[in-house]
Amino acid sequence: MTNPRGASIACYTPRDYHQLITDAKVDWTKDIATTTSASTRPPTQTHYPNVDVYAEKGSGIPTVVGARLDNLTSGQVVTPATTLLTRDGDGNQYITNNAVLAWRTMRCSHFSLTDNPGVDHFALPSNPNVLHRLLVE
Repeated sequence: MTNPRGASIACYTPRDYHQLITDAKVDWTKDIATTTSASTRPPTQTHYPNVDVYAEKGSGIPTVVGARLDNLTSGQVVTPATTLLTRDGDGNQYITNNAVLAWRTMRCSHFSLTDNPGVDHFALPSNPNVLHRLLVE
């Protein structure tokens, strides 16, 4: 893959995290990354048989996921003129909201994922609708 100037760009996947750390010259993070990467594998069906899973997520809030910065330079800052890239989310938890979908394949007694449009991640625990639903169901 190349950037607009024709220079080579490395493409990384989660499996390439060791190479990414080496290329970024942040070797001091290898122990943390190894521990974190090893502990984030999705659980398997044999680990959680016949449990009830109730998941709540927020949506409908434009969530900044990046910025378009032409000719990126060291020390460049985002200004009001910077084009921000957004997608539907809940303020900061887009990946977390969708990661729960792995539970759909588990042998659960019950699985539900309830969307709460307009409710951000940090407001979910105190949202009256969420509390009522989780206490009643």
